Amino acid sequence: MSDLKELIRQLAKDDQEELYSVVGDVIEVQEADRTVTVRPVNGGVDVFGVRLQALQGGVSGLTVFPAVGSQVIVTFLNKYTGYVAAFTEVDGYIIETPQESLKDILNDLITAIGNITVTTPQGPSTPPLLNKAEFDAIALRLDNLLRG
Repeated sequence: MSDLKELIRQLAKDDQEELYSVVGDVIEVQEADRTVTVRPVNGGVDVFGVRLQALQGGVSGLTVFPAVGSQVIVTFLNKYTGYVAAFTEVDGYIIETPQESLKDILNDLITAIGNITVTTPQGPSTPPLLNKAEFDAIALRLDNLLRG
């Protein structure tokens, strides 16, 4: 039976090292590179260039930015490359394709709503809307949540 277990281990064995993860504190966020620097809570050395996307410096897709000071789980693909697998606190997001970003689309929508003209018996209404301040507040909230 132990020979069978050993045979299965050998068949399943990969030439790469075993994957492992560490918990650490985010000490710096590099938004342009879409990476973070993490200080492991186990006292290990700081880990630089931890990926927030599959490709370092990627320009599209979903990027979640952890807050500085929050904890993350860094999973290593090999000795030199790690990515953030889980977050305790998020500071912002980017959701985009090479042509569009969610933030731009939502800001364009808020602007278009603010410019609505409604035909009334007295003639067309003129911007700004009566609740323009509410739309401005929504736009500010979006700026706090979405980046890009």
